[in-house]
Amino acid sequence: MIYAFGLNQQVKWIFVHFDLVLEFLCILVLISSVIQFKNGKWFRGIAQLGIMAFTVLSAGFLAMFYPYDYYADDLKLPNNISLEKPEVLNIAWEDENGKLLDSTLNTRFKLNEFKIFKDTQPGTYKYFVRVRLKQSGTLCIKAFEPTHNHPLSPKSLKERTSSNVVAGEIALHHKEFTIFEGDWGRPYAARFELWFKPEGVGEDQQLLEKTYLIEGWSR
Repeated sequence: MIYAFGLNQQVKWIFVHFDLVLEFLCILVLISSVIQFKNGKWFRGIAQLGIMAFTVLSAGFLAMFYPYDYYADDLKLPNNISLEKPEVLNIAWEDENGKLLDSTLNTRFKLNEFKIFKDTQPGTYKYFVRVRLKQSGTLCIKAFEPTHNHPLSPKSLKERTSSNVVAGEIALHHKEFTIFEGDWGRPYAARFELWFKPEGVGEDQQLLEKTYLIEGWSR
């Protein structure tokens, strides 16, 4: 009930910290259930675990559809970093099915040029980079909020921005991705890093980076 009230009234501290309160209550319920089982009160112990499971699942379901994100509320733009704004993707670069035309794009990007473009909604983006590397491997994007060095959507970015590299080949790499932290109309700084993972033996390498003014995706 407290969590539902916080979501409905947009009470920030409830949304941000209730997970800690919920974890504490779950630990208490687990301890209580173990005590009930030791005392032979199986029905009461099972009932407590059932109520706890229902509460956790309900809170998770509400959080999935909660439309507000307080991530960017208290963030300040860094004064010592030059911020770029993502450009709008030119519709002429796509065919009738919305597929990007590599033959067109290859003429528009210089070697080692790394750019982030806006996609269809705030919080959704596409990256472009044209590279030639000595080793085969995989490219991917990592993103961080620079004032706290907090990683942004790390699991999603790794999965959605991975692109295979063939040794010695000049190729344009581009992928769509979403930044989930933040909300529409609440811009903040994000540092995007291009990383290369070589095939076989070798350490991951950071190749390029740029810092942009972005917005998170609203659910």
